[in-house]
Parts: sequence; structure tokens; C-alpha cells
Amino acid sequence: MLKKLSLSLFLFSFSLIALSCIDGEGLVPPNDLYIPPYSKDHKSKIDEAKFNKIIDDIDSIYKPLMQERHNLDLRIAKRWSDGTVNASAMQMGRTAHVNMFGGLARHHAVTPDGFALVVCHEIGHHIGGLPKVQRLFITMWASNEGQSDYFATSKCMRRYVEQFPIDHSTLEVDPFASEMCSKAFLTKNDIQSCERIAMAGQSLANLFASLRKIQRPRFETPSTNQVMRTDHSHPAAQCRLDTYFQGALCEQDYDVDMSESNTIDGSCTRRQGHDIGFRPRCWFRPGKV
Repeated sequence: MLKKLSLSLFLFSFSLIALSCIDGEGLVPPNDLYIPPYSKDHKSKIDEAKFNKIIDDIDSIYKPLMQERHNLDLRIAKRWSDGTVNASAMQMGRTAHVNMFGGLARHHAVTPDGFALVVCHEIGHHIGGLPKVQRLFITMWASNEGQSDYFATSKCMRRYVEQFPIDHSTLEVDPFASEMCSKAFLTKNDIQSCERIAMAGQSLANLFASLRKIQRPRFETPSTNQVMRTDHSHPAAQCRLDTYFQGALCEQDYDVDMSESNTIDGSCTRRQGHDIGFRPRCWFRPGKV
């Protein structure tokens, strides 16, 4: 009897360790799509050099920041030859692993900024704050999918687009997104940053729609769904675009970290006097995390 109890405790402890190390779901739910480097079926916007540069640029921003503020050693694996259409995060001890796959970068829907947004999303699992993933009634180390999306546009992409600008005249911006960005921000730089981040979100929303074979989400048709409790799984494609867009519109300083103790600090909330940039209710329920 004692041996069985000891074995059960050991297996339970092992399960907790495994859960604490791995984010097994990735950017999107598991899928069978595989795009190898030699594929001609997808007109990729990203070659290997661009793939490596985007990762290196974001790593140059977040590796020292995560070490200083979170005592985490960021390590991003560049798996260009792997055709997996996904990305993932894993935390082991004080090492924050991010796995980036070439298959995702080669998908026709993914723009360079869209790919940068994926890197930011995976970093968000490590330092995106609450809400955290809930499994087996246990709060895990990783920020959940919706929160990682919100962190990606409201914090990480803001840093990225500021430090690595592009010729904005080459960017095709959705008129509705441009209008909302112009209402949310005053300066030309802030408006253009908002537009660029919003279009990165549109790129990933198009990816999600392609994988699920559904109509592309649009900025002007936000989800009307409202969850009773915070959803810790992958939100629907429209809901994710809404999250990316609200993160882009949030005027909270990107240098203010998301909180590990509440869902208010670092984000845009009415309590803090904001009137836009909130986490969408299609996945987030205030006070129900």
C-alpha cells in the first residue's frame, strides 16, 4: 500500500514538472500542414536570411531585458529547415526556450512583421503576466494564448517597430485600422507604429483563417461573443485579431511590464482611465481568470 502511494505521488509530481516545463499547444493547435524549404506551393515572403534577422533583432531586445527584469535566459531556436507550421515556448528552470520553425515563416499568409509577432507571442508566454494557463486546476508558468497575443502587440511589437523601422509608404494599411490608430494616438510615429502592428496582426489572423479554412477576420467586425470565464485555450481567429488590434491601440507605456499578480497593471483598463485597448471579452473575463 505504501509503495503504491509513493508511486502515485511520484507520478503526480512528475506530471506537475512536465506541465511546468512545456507549452504543448504552440501558436496554433496541432495541424498536419508541413512546408519544407524546397516547397513551391507557398509564395513565401520570408527567406532564411530574413527569418534569422527577425529572430536576432527581437532577441537583441529581449534577451538582456528578460535577464535583468525576470532572471530568465532567453534562447530562441532557429529551425528553418523544419516545415512545421507552428511555434512553441518551453520553460526549464530559469531558461526560457522559444522554438521558431521555417514552415510557419514560409506560409503565404505570414509577412515579415507577422513572423515577428509570432516571436513576440512566444516570448509573451514567458513574461506576458496574467492570466496564466490553467491545467488540472493548477496555475502554470505560461501566460495564456490570449494574454500572449495581447502582450505581443501592446509591448513586444512596440519595442520592435521602434528599433527596427521600415519604409511606411510600402505598407498596405487597412483603412479602418488606420482610422482607429489615428483616433488612439496623436503623433505620426505612434500612429504609424499602431498601423504596422495592426497589419502584423492581420497577417496572423489570415494564417489562422487559412488553417481553419474559414473567412478572413476583419478589423471592423469584432467578435460579439462574451465568455463567462476567461478562456485559456486558443481563441477563434476573429477574436485573436481583435486582441492584436486592441493591443496595438493600447496607449499604455510599453516599458510598464504586465503584472504577475493582477490583470490591471501594464494593460489598458477603464479603471486606469483608458477608453480603448482593452482585452476583448471574446476570451477575457475581468475578475474571472
